[in-house]
Amino acid sequence: MDKKPKKLLYTILFVGELFLVFAAIIILTIKKQSFISIFNLHQTPNIFILFLIITVAFTIAISISFSVIKLHLFKDIKIVIEEIINSFNLNVFDIFIISLLAGVCEEILFRGVLQPMLGIWITSFIFILLHGYFNPFNWHMSVFGILMFCLSMIIGLIYIKYGLVAAIIFHIVYDFIAFSSFKKFIGNINAA
Repeated sequence: MDKKPKKLLYTILFVGELFLVFAAIIILTIKKQSFISIFNLHQTPNIFILFLIITVAFTIAISISFSVIKLHLFKDIKIVIEEIINSFNLNVFDIFIISLLAGVCEEILFRGVLQPMLGIWITSFIFILLHGYFNPFNWHMSVFGILMFCLSMIIGLIYIKYGLVAAIIFHIVYDFIAFSSFKKFIGNINAA
């Protein structure tokens, strides 16, 4: 497998994720709403709730990662993730940066801007469509898409109950644990 330069990964990541924030700012400008207003700072959860949110994100990430790794049904997903991790030679720092950018930028657009306008169902569906998880030509991918749709709904419910900061934290923790689990799994296979 060819190793791709991390500069390419970071360029794609920064451009793609910052585009989402730019889209959010444009929508907010059209709506004449301030950027800071989407954070509902009065709704920030206490430390116990944040710990609970992190624990739930961790548990779901481990469960989904284990399912993708072990179940033949998700072999296509596993191959894609392995290719990303191996071709860019991702380390823990890279996984953290990817998780941080995705969690912050995606949640700003999807939860902070789109969900109040479109509702949780349509926003979650758009979220999954843009990630490419629904594929009418690959039912395995679509089954994974349904799982990710449910995950997106959970993030949407966290947003409704505890605000944007909580949704961002959930997303960051989920992505970091899921990617780290795959990285560990791939490392164990390569070492064997």
